[in-house]
Amino acid sequence: PGTYTVKWGDWLNKIAAENGVTVQAILTANPGLNPNLIYPGQTINIPAPGGASSAWRPFPSGTAP
Repeated sequence: PGTYTVKWGDWLNKIAAENGVTVQAILTANPGLNPNLIYPGQTINIPAPGGASSAWRPFPSGTAP
């Protein structure tokens, strides 16, 4: 995990892809962050790649809805 300083031309999908995490993981790590309004110079928290909030996990055998 770490932080990222937003640069001109960045958007959350781009930042997420470059850091190997999902947009949802970034939003979870930054409560109150408006996904529609990020700006150059803004510092956001980046969760560790593959963390619980960024990884897809299948249902355990026999528990799918």
